[in-house]
Amino acid sequence: MNEESMGILIIDHPAYLDTNSIINNIKENVSNGIKVFIYLLDEGVYFLQPEYWNSLEKIESVVYACGFGAKKYQVPFRDDVIFASLFTLAQLIKSCTYFIAFQADASENINFH
Repeated sequence: MNEESMGILIIDHPAYLDTNSIINNIKENVSNGIKVFIYLLDEGVYFLQPEYWNSLEKIESVVYACGFGAKKYQVPFRDDVIFASLFTLAQLIKSCTYFIAFQADASENINFH
C-alpha cells in the first residue's frame, strides 16, 4: 500500500493569506499520517522569514522553495529548506495523492486531484 501524500503550493505573501488556516491544514494532514510536501513559489518564499517560519518549521513536512523567488525577493537561503525549480513543482503535482494551492486573489483555493 502506498503512503498518501499531500502537495501544498503557497503562491502569495503570508500577509495576504490566512496563514493559520494553512498551518492547521498542514498539521491536520500530518496528524492523519499523510506525508506533506510544501512548495513556496513567488512571494510564498516570504514564509521563510522568521515571523512565519517559526510556525511552519515545527511541522513534520518537506519544504521546497523557489530558488529564483528567494533571490528575487532577497529572502535568505536556509539549510533546512530544499531550493528547487519549477521542474520539482511539476513532479510534486504529478506524484502527490492530493495537491492544493493557496493564492490570495483566487476566489477559491485550487484543488488538483
